[in-house]
Amino acid sequence: MYKPRHVDTVCGKFAPSVDLDMIRKVMVLATLLALAACETLYEEGGDWECKYGSRKNENNVCAPIKVPDNAWIDGRDWACNDGYKKEGDQCVELEMMENAWFDGADWHCNDGYIMEGEQCEVFVYPENATLEHDYTWTCNEGYVEKDDDCVPATD
Repeated sequence: MYKPRHVDTVCGKFAPSVDLDMIRKVMVLATLLALAACETLYEEGGDWECKYGSRKNENNVCAPIKVPDNAWIDGRDWACNDGYKKEGDQCVELEMMENAWFDGADWHCNDGYIMEGEQCEVFVYPENATLEHDYTWTCNEGYVEKDDDCVPATD
């Protein structure tokens, strides 16, 4: 049971004294909450939105975004690191294909490889040819294309 430290009289009756230390603590807490709200809100045409790194929760209050392992803040949400995909409230590691690299949750074949089904296969091109970025090839100087090959040019 709460018992006040001091008892004063108000209008001739006993009354608990005011705990100024507690009032100061409550005011500091209220000020901190107000400042936190200022740091997490901004107005947008009469409406308000949460600032970067926070979003509205079920109480319609801006709250910091909880970021799972292998993820990063992306505006008012989070996104998974390269090589991971979002599943619910976590990031799940993806299987790395051989001869490939990740771009987010997508993977791409390394240079010199082309996607064949779910694999990266070596892109075969003729000897005396140069591989282009769009997975085509061009015969080197002094050679011409003939029947999907590069043969010496004749004058």
